[in-house]
Amino acid sequence: MGEAKNGKMYFARFTNKKTKQVEFYKFGHTRSYDALDRFKHEPEQYEPWDIKIMATVYGPIEEMIGIEETFKAIYPNNLLIEEKISRVTETVVLNKDQINNIIEALKRLNNKYWQKREKARAIEEQEKAFEGVE
Repeated sequence: MGEAKNGKMYFARFTNKKTKQVEFYKFGHTRSYDALDRFKHEPEQYEPWDIKIMATVYGPIEEMIGIEETFKAIYPNNLLIEEKISRVTETVVLNKDQINNIIEALKRLNNKYWQKREKARAIEEQEKAFEGVE
């Protein structure tokens, strides 16, 4: 069984460059290690905003897609933006408590996946140490 491809689920903030006001947030996923790389495709479409990745979770891409879908179900699209942005279809306006709760939840999830990777790495090292030993 091959190793699952990893990716990131991210929570991004879009701030209007002219007004300096946060306009919306977006949940998404990417196969890139750096979540901001996802916004380098046709960058001119993102020109009106400063984009900040608020939190990420790194792990198997299929699981990251599931986490994204869960957050989108909890915090559904509640804003229609005038600009047409490729692959930015669901945007949300959130209050401070919601933002803090999301960031904390994603930190906990990211820690869980980190611990899982560390445990797998330790088992792999242990198995290598015992290779050839009878």
